[in-house]
Amino acid sequence: MVIALRTATRFFALPAFLILTGGIVPPAFGKEAPCAPFCDPELSSLTANAAISALAAPFMPMLFFYGGATTLLAGFFLWGRRQRRQREQTQQRHAALEQQLATARREAALADRRYRQVLDYAGDPLFFIDPRDGHLLEANRGAEELLGYTTEQIRALSLTVLFPGNHKRRYLRLIKKVLTDGYGEEGHLVFRCRDGREFVGAVHARLGVLGTEDVVHGVLRDVSQIK
Repeated sequence: MVIALRTATRFFALPAFLILTGGIVPPAFGKEAPCAPFCDPELSSLTANAAISALAAPFMPMLFFYGGATTLLAGFFLWGRRQRRQREQTQQRHAALEQQLATARREAALADRRYRQVLDYAGDPLFFIDPRDGHLLEANRGAEELLGYTTEQIRALSLTVLFPGNHKRRYLRLIKKVLTDGYGEEGHLVFRCRDGREFVGAVHARLGVLGTEDVVHGVLRDVSQIK
């Protein structure tokens, strides 16, 4: 109630002040009343400006407060909208990357299946050999059946176990020749199978690439029965 009275008092203070000072004379009985004798237009203008300033002075802190609060709220709104837009863009980028990654994985899996099919359905046992130390990196189904080892076992297989006697040295000489000339042959290498059986194999090897690494491609034939 007190606040309402103060507001009403401030609202009507200016018209009352102007009436008392002669700046505004209320109409009487519908006729325009003459200006007071001491009514000076220039003085009335100055008095009105002073009255307006006096009346607006109490509200200036409130106006500054509301203006600052409005600016602050607008800043928060724009900042929130920008953050939301950035999150949406980030989510869209992540979704696109995940889709590309899923597509790349599917293509890689398909390429791996095709590679395995080509490798497994080859007519002869095949090896991929590490040119640095001669260890077997990959083998097809024909090589697994001939040696009695799985591909995983062949990867971990020691060359001493696979080649008895001095045949390990002959095998490593073949790998060195392939690295030097790009191609090499060895017609009489003895291999030891998983069950202990030994056979004579002929190896034709060529330098190639598997993925991004240099490898030696080897083709093995069992020539034990050839005389």
